[in-house]
Amino acid sequence: MANEKAAELKKVQELRPDDTAAIDRALDNYNKNALRLKTRVQLLEESSENPNVDAVLDKLAENTIKHQQLFEELKAKHEGLGGKFDNAREGVGETLEHVVKNLDKPKKAAERLDKAIEAQRDNQTKELRAVHLLNQLEHDTDSPEFVDKLLELKDKHINKLETKFRDGLVHPSQVGGLVKGLSDDEVEIFEVLRELEHRLTDIPDELKLDDLEEEALEEASHKESDFVSRAKGEIERAEKMIRELEIKLSAAGGTIREVVGASNADNLLKEAKHKIGSAKKAFEEKKYGEAYGQANSAYALAKAGLGKLSNEVGEKHEKILCIEEYEPVCGVDERTYGNECKARVANVRVRYKGECRAKEESRVEKPKEEGKLCTQVYDPVCGADDRTYSNSCFADIARIQVKHRGECGKPTKPTLDSESLKFEVVPQSPTTKISPDSTKIEALPKTPSIDTSAGSVKVETGSEATVNVSRIWNVAVMDDGFSPMELRVRKGDTVVWTNKSGKSSWPASAVHPTHDVYPERGGCISSAFDACKGLGLGEAFKFTFNQVGSWKYHDHLNSTHFGTIVVE
Repeated sequence: MANEKAAELKKVQELRPDDTAAIDRALDNYNKNALRLKTRVQLLEESSENPNVDAVLDKLAENTIKHQQLFEELKAKHEGLGGKFDNAREGVGETLEHVVKNLDKPKKAAERLDKAIEAQRDNQTKELRAVHLLNQLEHDTDSPEFVDKLLELKDKHINKLETKFRDGLVHPSQVGGLVKGLSDDEVEIFEVLRELEHRLTDIPDELKLDDLEEEALEEASHKESDFVSRAKGEIERAEKMIRELEIKLSAAGGTIREVVGASNADNLLKEAKHKIGSAKKAFEEKKYGEAYGQANSAYALAKAGLGKLSNEVGEKHEKILCIEEYEPVCGVDERTYGNECKARVANVRVRYKGECRAKEESRVEKPKEEGKLCTQVYDPVCGADDRTYSNSCFADIARIQVKHRGECGKPTKPTLDSESLKFEVVPQSPTTKISPDSTKIEALPKTPSIDTSAGSVKVETGSEATVNVSRIWNVAVMDDGFSPMELRVRKGDTVVWTNKSGKSSWPASAVHPTHDVYPERGGCISSAFDACKGLGLGEAFKFTFNQVGSWKYHDHLNSTHFGTIVVE
């Protein structure tokens, strides 16, 4: 019946979208039937032995997702009814909460939800909508066990979102707009963004999560007149979670410390208390957006502490021994662990290898190569991390892409002994005219001498014949993208892309999925600047640039990888 009333509500919106009174009446009808549904569900007995009840609960989970989504869509269009839509959403959540506590085990209830989420139509926002819904259900439940299962579902669907990043189905730069489309409530937008920050294993720079979170809270604080109470409520919610963690830690006593020494739950409790202290200070200073953000972090830390506590106590007899070898990794809790084993003991997923970096630095640490030796020749390069390396070899060891040659802030023209530059001599007729930008070579009877003044190359060969030199530049295709990402060449130079990664690569003009920016025609799709196939390990594609300009390109098989060739 509640599903029928939801359908009526949707129909009224379609036929009379501006009739708020009609929407209000339809919403009242829905709420009355939802209350009847809740009463009937409370009369049901445990479902494991009853296939009919099991089917009803499957349908309930499916409708919970559909109805929550409908309420969000209608709430955005009828701001005056926002409170009623929130009540309807909470009512659905309470019914599901009863199922979790009295009919289903948390694991079974989560499986039903996951099944219902998977049944939804796939699109760019499917995983983000799932996270948004799971956040709402988390707010409405008091069951720690069910919260744990909701967190597992968030991990699952955020992992699927990462797969879409890699496959080019969603570009990280689109996420901000997609999340904003989920709700007109900036706080809910912030909470989805915060989940992405906590759960993405590899945060692309294009995502700009910090900026998006700050923007959402700032808009919320300006837009919502009652944001003061919203921030205060989040502080209270975090304090409640912190108290619960304190109580359970106290009850556990020394049990945990026998397993992992200083309890990780203890550490998270300390961090949560620090965050809640910062939240209260910000609240007193009337910085309500900051107060909400700090309180939300405190809540997440305390919640994570409860999860670790249950795992540590449940596995107190299973001791894990780790080798004392310092190969640091950064966990999703933004703490540095001595190695992956120690992160596993702490029950923390690894976000990236290397020590945790400050937020303003790159979030993706690249693993260092072992056993590679570099010469001490000072041929400085500026890395993508804006640090100067003695030469490109040292940048390679650090797995940092080279932004340009020369010290950071002092780009220089490439030198002839560069490993990325080769010369290919093409004989020309003695009467060939040479333009001011072209390179001359004049024959000498012995080994040619090279004069590199003023950026030109002259080789005297003892002959009056002149030849053009076509310079060849190398770009390596690595697991994390093109190296270097930007290359400055001259008209007529050739660039060679060599795949040194563990996956196929397809360099092509423009930004995914187009292939048509570079003006020369002739490729398999549009532009001649196109490998027209995936390159396997060790395979190469070369292209000669005869058009002056700045030419962006991408990897058609790994669409988050971009590069630029600047032809002068």
